[in-house]
Amino acid sequence: MNEPWNQKLFDEFRTVRDAMRDAKREKDHSQVITLGRRIVQIDQEMPGLGIALGIFMRDMGDAYVELGQKADAMVYYRGAVSAFKKAKKAKPDDWEKDIARLEKKMQGLA
Repeated sequence: MNEPWNQKLFDEFRTVRDAMRDAKREKDHSQVITLGRRIVQIDQEMPGLGIALGIFMRDMGDAYVELGQKADAMVYYRGAVSAFKKAKKAKPDDWEKDIARLEKKMQGLA
């Protein structure tokens, strides 16, 4: 059963996504994490939105690395790999390079 479209939540996603891009560009790592968490919540509230969650989780992992929080980075890198693999089931050739890069980053943190 499909959930009804929630325009308000979609608009919030776009606003938060754009703010996260700005925070990433400005190297405001704490803000990247805060905004990324909200994107994860929006995805849980409206899974039909089709958010490429792996991208945002990867960015959150990168922000944690920059803050020196390796354990937290690993959590989000693992989540990103999982999200990419889930998305890959629908399109088998997608996300291969992203998964490989994240696995290499995780090896470097271990």
